[in-house]
Amino acid sequence: AFDLTEDRSLIVSGELVNMSEQTKQIPRVMVLLKNDQAVELQREYVMLSQDTIHPKQRINFQVTLEDIHPDSAEIEIKAEVNS
Repeated sequence: AFDLTEDRSLIVSGELVNMSEQTKQIPRVMVLLKNDQAVELQREYVMLSQDTIHPKQRINFQVTLEDIHPDSAEIEIKAEVNS
């Protein structure tokens, strides 16, 4: 979910879920803002309070991107998973 504030900050929240039967390392999660041609304009990393996620566990996150670029047209949330 996301919310744009009056001061042009973007608050993005979501949930990480471990669908496996094993404890996993939490991936590095980032929020990207892109223009209408898919060019990255801004990036913010999500800071989480733990390193691992247990089977079937859910972890909520929230990150605020301040003073977002006026050409932002797309939000992408990515997780860098280490194999």
